[in-house]
Amino acid sequence: MLLLLLLLLLMLLCCAPPKSEEELGTLRQIAIDAPRTEPTVKLFGKSALQRSLIRILYIRACTHPSSGYVQGLNDVLTPFLHVFLSRVFPGDMGTWDVDSIHDDKLIDIEGDCYWCFCKLMDRVEDMYTREQPGIRRCVKEMESLLRRVDKDLLSHMESEGLELLHFTVRWFNCLIMRELPFALVCRLWDTYIAEGDNIKSFVVFVALALLVNFSERLQNMDFQEMIILLQKLPTAEWTYKDLEMVLSEAFLWTQVFQDTKL
Repeated sequence: MLLLLLLLLLMLLCCAPPKSEEELGTLRQIAIDAPRTEPTVKLFGKSALQRSLIRILYIRACTHPSSGYVQGLNDVLTPFLHVFLSRVFPGDMGTWDVDSIHDDKLIDIEGDCYWCFCKLMDRVEDMYTREQPGIRRCVKEMESLLRRVDKDLLSHMESEGLELLHFTVRWFNCLIMRELPFALVCRLWDTYIAEGDNIKSFVVFVALALLVNFSERLQNMDFQEMIILLQKLPTAEWTYKDLEMVLSEAFLWTQVFQDTKL
């Protein structure tokens, strides 16, 4: 029954049928994840964008089997969809009637999103390959940096048995976008793209700046309290000013540590 549903989905998406069990499994996982995409933004739950999300993620996974599809990439794609849709619809995205968009226009938007998404993924691909070595490297570098910029926080975390792996894998897996309100994500993406091939290094510094921002509060918490805070950072009311402070600090540290071996 599930196989028939997936084949029907492919027909609706105008995609070629899976060539292997692996591709079928990938499609199944994407189809499960797509409705969960950025739940705070109703726009991405629209049927037209759901189809676009699945098409882009599935085709990219099939054409890049070394990284394939990893849960969370559905969210990583959303800033590109938002930007290219904003060229069609004016005003607040809550008013965008994307289901009314002409198919030809939607295909153009999908093509632009696919190209940008692939270019981004080319720069961070080892964060999504088997065993995610890129993410492990990011965590290791972040720990080394934290030891330099906020040793007290790291010591407190260690005394409570809290490791960076307990929460930063999620951060890096979605390039920190889930830790911020979606209204700020495009500003974050602007900085990532401006960093070019240095994006992975810069993501580490952004994560570091974000963590240190809550240092004082964290140092007065036990293990469970820290985990609760770090798995759902209290950033829902953040403004551009708050994000700019984090990005400025991250950029400053890139200059300070640019010649340092981590």
